[in-house]
Parts: sequence; structure tokens; C-alpha cells
Amino acid sequence: MFQISKYHLVFIPLLGFLLICAWLRPVWYDDAGHFLVIREGLESGRFCHPTDPALDICNSDSPYITLGSPLNHVYALWMALFGKGMGTARTLTIFFSCLVFWTIFDLVRYTFSTQKAFWTILLLIGNIQILSYGSQVLGEMPMMAGVLSGVNFLIRWRKSERWYWGVLAVGAWIWAVFCKAYVVLPLIIALGAWILISVIRRDPKLKNVFIYSFLWGLSLTAGLVIEQGGWAGFQSFIQDRGSYSNEFFAFDFTESLRFLALKPLFWLGSLAILLRIYFQRRAEDIFLGCIQLGFLLFFLCSAGYDRFGFLLLFIPAIFFSEFCLSMWKRSQRKRIHLAGFILGFILLFGQQTPLILARDWPGRFAIEEEWREKWETPGIEEMESFFTYDQHYAYMTKQNFRLPAVVPSNRLNCVKLSLRPGEWLAAGPFALTEFQHCIPWEELELVFSIENERYPVSFYRSIKTDD
Repeated sequence: MFQISKYHLVFIPLLGFLLICAWLRPVWYDDAGHFLVIREGLESGRFCHPTDPALDICNSDSPYITLGSPLNHVYALWMALFGKGMGTARTLTIFFSCLVFWTIFDLVRYTFSTQKAFWTILLLIGNIQILSYGSQVLGEMPMMAGVLSGVNFLIRWRKSERWYWGVLAVGAWIWAVFCKAYVVLPLIIALGAWILISVIRRDPKLKNVFIYSFLWGLSLTAGLVIEQGGWAGFQSFIQDRGSYSNEFFAFDFTESLRFLALKPLFWLGSLAILLRIYFQRRAEDIFLGCIQLGFLLFFLCSAGYDRFGFLLLFIPAIFFSEFCLSMWKRSQRKRIHLAGFILGFILLFGQQTPLILARDWPGRFAIEEEWREKWETPGIEEMESFFTYDQHYAYMTKQNFRLPAVVPSNRLNCVKLSLRPGEWLAAGPFALTEFQHCIPWEELELVFSIENERYPVSFYRSIKTDD
């Protein structure tokens, strides 16, 4: 029976950090894009991307729709119950993040010990990517809740042979793919590696591995076909998501290796995984290693975004927790050793998180004040702004706006903006980098800029005439 212990207190600072990040961390284009699709679904019943609300143009096939239909509906229901704001949506993400950590805690408690589960959480809660993406309107944390729950259920199925654990595992991994479809790639790699190793080791439970893989693949395909309204819709769905191929298959290792090089938890935890598998050879450890391998290969082949990279920290934390627990016990002998351990732990696994949050604190209020002041400027009341998804969405209080239809990852295929005479353009960092060639700068005049250090934006007015 479940019992609350002192080790569960680690969830209190975790929840506090997530709430702080939900309040402080800026809105960015995926965050805003998902929110707008969900809000549109809540208000009109259509889960589409509102490129031009004034003309009721809403694209249901937009590449901005990267959350699966079930997850969009869950967010819409949450916002219907508790409010339509960005803060409400982010609160639900925090719930999913807590579910991820709870699943990890339960998994480690089951396969190792409660003390190691405690240290696993401690290793993760200081990471700024986990805290940031774990408090924004993104699909990664709901996805990881499904992935790790499936792992947890599969390990229990293997040990107990009770069929309902296998059924729950199939459902959990289907949920994961419906949250973010790209996760199917690392999961297929993981299952392939697991099957290969099971064959080499002549695992007596190899049959279960094949049964699970078959049931998951069949159920997932059927679910996606049903969701897309038939086989033709499913094929169209796959083709529409082809615009992300240069994110998933960039094969440029510069960014991915740079990210990993700055993550001691990844290197130390990966070494712990290898040592554990080499000396113990437990099936559970090998399976967790296969999951890590799937995500690692996927990340190395991708464009190296930290939104993919932070997913590589969860399983290493599970295995490195054993070393942390051992070092903690040894450091109790002398205060100097204890102080050194605590300081080293914070520096290695907290990294820049306190500095980043401290930097966000004044900017959080400064940008709101600057936008409020500018919105009161004469002439802006009738502004239509065609803006790219930067952090500025949270401060757009006007409702008469148009949005880009092409995501930055597919910017080379964008159609040049056709701004109406007198229309305004709110140009943030993406407009000056990713979308620069998509904007007719010769038809624009700069009106004013908000020179905020972290959230700069410039406002232009179209000077072209009707002819």
C-alpha cells in the first residue's frame, strides 16, 4: 500500500520551481502556436491555426498543429473549466510534469529503492530546460509522461507476467505518440535494440517483447488512421509533417554535441548506465538503456534543439542516483566533505538555473510596462499586426492580428508577406533572422521599437498604396 514518506517532500521544491518558471519564463513561438490552436478549438470547435481571424481564415492542416488531437482536447477542457489564459494552459503542463516526476519516482522505487528515487528527482529539478519546457504549453512533458509510464508498466509486466500491465504499457505509449508524433522514431529504435539484445541473450521472455511490439504498432497505426479520418487522411498527415524533416534529420552534430557537452548529468549518468549493465546485466537495466539509446540516436540526427536534448537526462539520472546516494552517505563523516558535496552537486546539476531566473525577474515586469505604454500610443488602436512567434504573444492585447502560416523550420518555403496598405508588422527576432527573406522590407517604414534587452521588437507600418 502507498505511504507518504519524508522522501516525497522533494516534490514541494519541484512544484515551486515549475510555478516560478511558468510565471517568469517567456512565451516563444511553439508555446504561442499551441496555445492559439487550443484556444481556437475551445472557442469555435475547430482545432486550427488562426492565420487571419478577421477573415475567419483558420488552417486545420497547419504545421503549427504539432500536438495530437487527444492532447489538444485535454488542454481545451482544462481551459474551459479554469480559464482561457496562457497561465491556465501552463498550469496543466505543470500537472503533466509532476506526473513525469512521479512516474520516475515510482519506477526507481520499484526497481532500486526509495532513497535512490529521491536522489533521481534531486538530480533533475535544477535543470533549466526541464523546468522551462515543463511549464510551457508544449507536448514534451505529456509525451514523456506516456513514455516513462509505459516503461514502468513494461518492467512490471516482465516481473509479474500480469497481462494488464502490458495493456497499460501499450496505451501509455500510444498516448505518448498522440502527444508528439516524432517520439515514434526513438521508441522504434528502442524496441529494435531491445529485440536484438533479447535474441542475442536468448531471453526466455523474448516472446513477450515481440507480442508487445506487434500490439503497440498495430494499435498505434489504427488509432492514427481513425484520428485522421481514414487512410488518405493519415497519409496526408505524414506528408504535412514532412516540413519538420530538417529538424529531425539534420545530421549536423554541432548543436547536439554542444548541448550534451554542457550537461554533466548526461555524461555521468550514461557512464553509470554502462557500468550497471556491464556488471549487473539485469533485463530492466538493459531495457532502460535501450530507451536511452533510442532518444540519443534521434537527438544526434536532429538539429540539436535543447527541446529534444533535455529528454536525454531522465534515465541517466535514474542510474547516477546510486552514486549520489553513496557519496552522500560517505560525506556525512566530516562537515567539510558534506559542504563540498552539496556545493559540487549544486554547481554540476543546477548550473545556470538560478542566474537565468534572476535575469528573467526584472525583465518580466519591464516588458509588460513597455508594451502597456506603447499600446496607449495614438494610432495603434486600429493596428493589425502580422507578427512572428516570439515571446511577444503574451503581450498582444489587440485581437485584430494576422499570423504567419509557415513555421520557422520550413522558412525556406514561405510565401512573401503581402501586407495591406497601412497594416502594421510587429517584428521580433525571428522576423530579423528566420523570416527575414519572407518580409517585403522595402514596403515598410519603422515607426518605433521596444529595445528591451531580452524581448526586443520593432513596429513597422506598410507604406504601399492600394494600386
